[in-house]
Amino acid sequence: MRLIAFLILAATAAQGQPVSAGGWNLHGAAATASSGGIGQSSRENAYCLPGDIPAFGSADGPAALPAACIYTDSTGTPATGTTTNLACGGDLQAALNNASCGQKIAIPAVCSSAQNVISGSFTLPNKSCDANHWIWIESDQTRAAGFPAEHTRAMPCAINQPSLTGYPNYSCAMAVKLMPQIQCNGSGNPACFLAAAGANHYRFVGLEIAEPATVSNTGNGLVDLSAGADHIIFDRILFHGQAMNCPRSGSIYACSSNDTKNGIQLSNSTRVAVINSWGYDFLCPQGGCTDSHAAGGGNGNGLDGILQIL
Repeated sequence: MRLIAFLILAATAAQGQPVSAGGWNLHGAAATASSGGIGQSSRENAYCLPGDIPAFGSADGPAALPAACIYTDSTGTPATGTTTNLACGGDLQAALNNASCGQKIAIPAVCSSAQNVISGSFTLPNKSCDANHWIWIESDQTRAAGFPAEHTRAMPCAINQPSLTGYPNYSCAMAVKLMPQIQCNGSGNPACFLAAAGANHYRFVGLEIAEPATVSNTGNGLVDLSAGADHIIFDRILFHGQAMNCPRSGSIYACSSNDTKNGIQLSNSTRVAVINSWGYDFLCPQGGCTDSHAAGGGNGNGLDGILQIL
């Protein structure tokens, strides 16, 4: 038996601009927000109260209402302990291994050219944390000028990208590097972040998670939660494959970019949210995979949900 629940609201907005409440029909056209609208600061939790208490109303005709949710506001994911400030060139895995529930790990967004990318495959240990003691992994620039505030969409402007090849234009108030880049090292298609079985109560804030330009990754994803993670939140994350390079010759597109199959692999995970983030450049032009996904789950025989992608 599979139990899968999704709460999905897709939208695109300029950096720092709150995303309007509403939905999308199957053809990608914006649907009108419900009567009265949803406050910008609470739209992620319009149907969920603190403590993961569902608030979907009393009835929806003959349909059964969802029975669970994940509350994603930062006030509901406390990490009030000390902060470990990772040094440029520091050991991220050691910081993860040594972190206690309730602590934060702050990763520098800007280092020297030789240290400006953190490369590797990092495991999220199972530390048996709880709802009052989360572990945060965040940029050290989350309180800097120009960093997208909570409840607003992170844009590539925050990684000093005022535009992206092959994508529509978007508006940048400023383009500056405010996020550290975590780059998968490519050996054996590993994830940048791999959750150990039972890993729980991690919140990621303001990171760039990327595939290096020379590697073809057809594995489970840049982030792999398929061992069975619980209560994981990705907030204002920019995650992407290689820059799309697909020039057209006549009616044929010839892509030189390598395969990047998955962004965030959600299968077998429970209570996971991807909010106010931007995933792009996931494609299979070289034939190493047949389809690609920015965030994927709900396939196979695993027990998935609740999954919120907003």
